[in-house]
Amino acid sequence: MSKDKTLSISMEKLNELPPLSNAARKILEIIYNPDIDISVFVDVVEQDPVLLGKLIGLANSSYYGHRKISSAERAIIDILGLRTAKNIALGVVLSGIFDTRHCPNFKVGDYWLNSLLSARLGREFAVYVTDIQRDEVYLCAMLYEIGQMALAFLYPQVMNRILAEEQTLRMVRELKNFGRNHYSISAELLEKWNLPEIVVQVLSESAEIESSGDKTEYQTVELSKMTQLILLCNTLSSAILSKENQMESIAEQDDTLPEPLPDFLQPVKTELEAILRKTASNLDDYQEMAQLLS
Repeated sequence: MSKDKTLSISMEKLNELPPLSNAARKILEIIYNPDIDISVFVDVVEQDPVLLGKLIGLANSSYYGHRKISSAERAIIDILGLRTAKNIALGVVLSGIFDTRHCPNFKVGDYWLNSLLSARLGREFAVYVTDIQRDEVYLCAMLYEIGQMALAFLYPQVMNRILAEEQTLRMVRELKNFGRNHYSISAELLEKWNLPEIVVQVLSESAEIESSGDKTEYQTVELSKMTQLILLCNTLSSAILSKENQMESIAEQDDTLPEPLPDFLQPVKTELEAILRKTASNLDDYQEMAQLLS
């Protein structure tokens, strides 16, 4: 099958995706409107039992100190914070349209764990980066791998084989089977759903450089600061979770960041390493949160 034909089929399949839920559509309508009262967001959450349960579960997780929260309003305002709650809610409702049970090698818990780790690193790193909004970094990281989930839903048998491969081979296999990688799928989906331009840009840029399966390639390509930061956080998250880099070894390393770092991060390398070690040491908490979102 030719690359062009494969790409055409993939685009057609994207148009056949199940429609967004009512909650998803409402959240997309209000999430980026600064004039919307918080009570409106709370009402939307309360109308979706699954989303409500997950947000309250997160608010009661060990990461937030095992609180005894029983309402959406308290979970959002007192514990999670409005912006974090919105970004997590968006990730939950968008991913909720994909049933990946027919692709056993796609682990939903691992998807959420990687997303949460990457998003947390991104938000903390962004404190030291000018011209980047922390909440935008968090959202980009949360939705960064959603294209892989889409492919696991659309092509479960093919993706099951791809996900059984070594990490370094998966991009090559995606290109061979689909004529594109899952970051390209992510960009198209998020553009279709009218997500912010910065999120689509990050995924589009990532789709170009991830074609080789070598995440270090971004060092030689001119990319936005946001994309470079997201790529770094995704790489670090994968390292924390890999069998070769267990939590203890990462937390104990003196030099935990890949070299060369992007120039704009070099002056704060020490601060970023401290954030990375702290995040790795809290892995158990993130694992609990990922299970709650799965």
